[in-house]
Amino acid sequence: MIKKENKSSYILGGVSVIVLFIICYSQDVLNVRSFFERQFIYDRLIEKDGGGVVQNQRLDLWIYFFSHINDYMFGGGTFGIDNDRDYVHNIILDTFATGGIFPAVFLTFIIIKVIKSCIRICKDSIDNGFNSLICALGAGFFLIFMTEPIIQAANWFFSFFLMFAGTVDRISDLKITNQWE
Repeated sequence: MIKKENKSSYILGGVSVIVLFIICYSQDVLNVRSFFERQFIYDRLIEKDGGGVVQNQRLDLWIYFFSHINDYMFGGGTFGIDNDRDYVHNIILDTFATGGIFPAVFLTFIIIKVIKSCIRICKDSIDNGFNSLICALGAGFFLIFMTEPIIQAANWFFSFFLMFAGTVDRISDLKITNQWE
């Protein structure tokens, strides 16, 4: 852990690096901006045809979904501005749209239990490598779940999440009973 007296110097150092990067980028010092703008990721972020951050179809789908949420209480149907989508790009919203409110609530409870188990494991474990692994896997799953149609497009990924959920839950239970070493 970082000692309390060193935290402010780490925060100040991190903020300084970010400010320095912003200045270098905005003034194109050492061709930082030119280099970044030639990368594929830059094109992906600013894509104006609906796939990038600037014009994000996911946000439009989420807004449409929440404005028509009563239509999906029991699942089924297509949505989107042109009714051409069968996914919302969010695992809980996709489950709600496909299966209705009950499966979505059940999945939400599972996700909350996994998050609580991950926190318990990371808080109580002495092994920093293991903590990092659990935190990274959990964060990776949840970041992808927030933006991709997992159930419709990558159900194998959801299967991996369920295996992770079972493993984390078991380890958490063993920690509660002091059987985990």
